[in-house]
Amino acid sequence: MLLILTVVAFWPMNAALYYHGIGSPTDNNTDADPVAMARRWVTLDWVRVLGAIATFVEPLRTLTLPWPSEVVEGAVDAARVVLDLGQDASPSATMRERATTAWKVVQTILGWIVSPTWMSANLAKLGLRGGERSRLIRLRNRRYFRISLALAAVAEVVSLIDSAFVQRPELIPFRIVLFAYLISRCNEVFYAFYRDAIEKLVPRQMPRSSLSWARRLRLALNSYVELVLDFALMYLLLPIGSLSPKPDTFTDLIFYSASTISTSGGGGIVPVGMKARLLTDYEVFCGLILVVVCFAVYVGRAFADKDRRDRSGKAGTQLVAPPPEGPADDNLGARP
Repeated sequence: MLLILTVVAFWPMNAALYYHGIGSPTDNNTDADPVAMARRWVTLDWVRVLGAIATFVEPLRTLTLPWPSEVVEGAVDAARVVLDLGQDASPSATMRERATTAWKVVQTILGWIVSPTWMSANLAKLGLRGGERSRLIRLRNRRYFRISLALAAVAEVVSLIDSAFVQRPELIPFRIVLFAYLISRCNEVFYAFYRDAIEKLVPRQMPRSSLSWARRLRLALNSYVELVLDFALMYLLLPIGSLSPKPDTFTDLIFYSASTISTSGGGGIVPVGMKARLLTDYEVFCGLILVVVCFAVYVGRAFADKDRRDRSGKAGTQLVAPPPEGPADDNLGARP
């Protein structure tokens, strides 16, 4: 993430400042432009410093987590991957073990790039089972849902005052950080519910949490609404002209996002450009995963469990039911 920020933001500014300083004939900047560019450079550099601090602190926090033997099976733990990598470096390790460990390292790196919120959730859930894991999942779900509601409320107020406010050049660092958070959260929701639904289709697999099917449906519904708001915020952060006609307020973007995720049409708004089209397609895909896969699996499993309990209850009733009237034994004659 920091490398992308450096290449995309810092290198062009460094080149522009250099060419302006040497008086290059290709330089078209006025004397006021380098001043504004330098201020933006300092602001972005603070973002890079904070990111570097977070990158340094997170591995230290990982080292304080439980020993790998206590880690929940299937969780991606950076510390465990590093320990396995060191163990598999021994001559006795087979080629398959080394390849498996290398793939875990790649998974961990890709996970932190694609969705830091997903990886932080995995670290927070390490060693948790049953009720504790369920409480943490509900807490994080509510927290992210409230954050999306708060961001949407602020965006609506700002759009009513000045619809082009977020496009100001001095807000570029804020837009980058906010967009990274939003896409990370969308990736987390997409993968978490997809993985959970697939795991629920595996027969006789013990659940890692004590969430009921009704609770899972509520969490999925919260995440569905959160996706609508998060994608609307990302549409707001796109360059002007990415959607046609241009939405007047943030409410129009919420309507476009809700129409897109439900595959009912964009409500007269059309994405223009590669960024807007890719974002729109990804939102449709996330909506299909939540509605078609998760809702169908959760509702189906809920009815299947209810039917299984009903059958077991009827079987138990038949076991304790009184015997029918009639001859019970040839030697004792008929029952009174």
